[in-house]
Amino acid sequence: MENPGFTALLDERMQAATAAARADVDAKIRERYERYAAVMIIDMAGFSRITQEEGIVHFLALIHRMQGLVLPIIRAAVGGHVVKTEADNVYAMFDSAQAAIDTALALQEACRAAFDGTAANDAVRLSIGIAWGRLLDLDGNEYFGDPVNLAAKLGEDLANAGDIYVTADAAEGTTLPAGWRSEPKRERISNIDIDFLAVVRD
Repeated sequence: MENPGFTALLDERMQAATAAARADVDAKIRERYERYAAVMIIDMAGFSRITQEEGIVHFLALIHRMQGLVLPIIRAAVGGHVVKTEADNVYAMFDSAQAAIDTALALQEACRAAFDGTAANDAVRLSIGIAWGRLLDLDGNEYFGDPVNLAAKLGEDLANAGDIYVTADAAEGTTLPAGWRSEPKRERISNIDIDFLAVVRD
């Protein structure tokens, strides 16, 4: 969390002597950093199995190949921004949920095209979670908030290879291209119920 302005405000909040002073700092944080955005979190499927069967170097090479494929597509999307990469995860943000969903479809199609006919352990397979809502955007280098948590739960914990899971809030008002449809789902994880849609082929 390398954002001196944000950490200074957190320090100020910790030192606030009254509830009113703390609320003033919270208001400053919201004014400076809060926005609505679509969050996309991508996880590369198969880490444990592939690493056991092929070794860590092989999987690191797959991560490198994945990033070379995925990052340009996100950056080329309207309002798309790569926030960070960590291990086999990619964290991105979009100005609209529609752009996030369209990009997720493009990413899955790009993986299918790039790795069609490739041996399972040599192929990049993505699981993608998308959420929409109010978050703290630390100048594009980090983000925090409920949509970040929800997208992580969907993309990292619930989705499998090839899946695109979108929270119900994010899916509202969006459309899918011909050949795709959505299926409503609900899962309970970490003591919260998540209503979401699985985007699948017709």
